[in-house]
Amino acid sequence: MKLVRVAKNRKREYWLCRECAEHYTITPPPSLSVEPKDKFSQLFMSILGVPPTEQESKEDVKTQVDLTCPNCGRTFRGYREKLLLGCSECYKTFEEQLIVDLRKYHGDTYHRGRKQQVRTVPEYVMEETFSIEELERKLAQAVANEDFELAAKLRDEIRARKSQHR
Repeated sequence: MKLVRVAKNRKREYWLCRECAEHYTITPPPSLSVEPKDKFSQLFMSILGVPPTEQESKEDVKTQVDLTCPNCGRTFRGYREKLLLGCSECYKTFEEQLIVDLRKYHGDTYHRGRKQQVRTVPEYVMEETFSIEELERKLAQAVANEDFELAAKLRDEIRARKSQHR
């Protein structure tokens, strides 16, 4: 367990075993010690460092111990140790737990690809677009008028359009 202590504008990190970490555990305020009723509340309780209830801990341990892939025999605990699945059936067997891990490691369960999404341009913007030659003329005029903010925006727009046409 990682313990971070900030004192006098200095940050210190300590790695502790479970037993030693129990000595440093901060007790939550009484207002937070109520048992969460839904997943949203559980998320915030975990962020705030409120320990799970006894039943939640038992369910979590039970889930990790009991799950075994019927095809390859990989256990969920084995997956957690190596972060590798044994076969395609493991995805179905450990589906609920994998969704939690995907959200934890990648922020989402949907793959959007390596490139950024292409933004669609509204029609009213497309009507007002200028050709590259017109933008270059406006750029020259902006430089002549010493309007460097506009010149920088026009320069960036020209570069973006030229890279799109390649």
